[in-house]
Amino acid sequence: MRLQVLQGEAGKPIKRAGPSTPVRVSGFRELPRAGDEFLVVGSEARAREVCEYRKERRHVQDSLRQRRSVGRTRKSAKLVPFLLKADTQGALEAVQQGLSHFPKDVVELTYVRTGVGPLSEADIELAKELGATVLGYNLKLANKLTLAAERAEVALHTHKIIYELVDAAKDVLEAAIPPRSEELLRGVLEVQEVFELTLKTRERKEGMKKRTHVAGGKVTRGEVAMNALVRVTRGGVDGEEGEVIHEGKVISLRHFKEEARLTTDCWLLTTC
Repeated sequence: MRLQVLQGEAGKPIKRAGPSTPVRVSGFRELPRAGDEFLVVGSEARAREVCEYRKERRHVQDSLRQRRSVGRTRKSAKLVPFLLKADTQGALEAVQQGLSHFPKDVVELTYVRTGVGPLSEADIELAKELGATVLGYNLKLANKLTLAAERAEVALHTHKIIYELVDAAKDVLEAAIPPRSEELLRGVLEVQEVFELTLKTRERKEGMKKRTHVAGGKVTRGEVAMNALVRVTRGGVDGEEGEVIHEGKVISLRHFKEEARLTTDCWLLTTC
């Protein structure tokens, strides 16, 4: 495919067009999208490589977008993208088989590209664009490719033993698992009075404002400790939690007039 750049109505070829210069471009097999960039490359082979990369990137982005849309509907696992290359087709299938046994309830391995042959800079560019981890089985890496992956901050794992490559992928998947938090009830306080203090700068602790609300009450179950998280609720019948009106952290705790770090008796609480 050879492109000709034409200027205005004259129809004469030009070699350079500055900003805001009107031009016509012919020779496309398919129309570019709005926002596509024109790149000048050194050879036709490089131009074809760029075209194939862009087409595959667009295809992968559309596929991931569709899968994420479906995931929001069915509450699927978090998708973790990988780019996989191997030296032979048989090895590629064996690695894929080894990677197919991971559970998919929390995180799910998805491929943005698989193929046979050496890794290329286009692979690194695609992995960077889509946030994918690159896996290579029994491949020789040129130094410039390793440096390209480092500059692009793309995780690159290459191994000559399949189970080592599978273990590397497993580590990536485990790192992508969202952290789980568990809420433990440490104590319950019945608030008996709320009042506001106007504090001078030297009287404030970290997190306190000039006008700080203080809750005074009595512990009815368990204990209360400094730096514990607090949820203040109003209402609630027969042990049911009522309306949540405030959430914060204990930044000052007193047992009567004395500073305390832990108490099961009457106490004074200040939260941010």
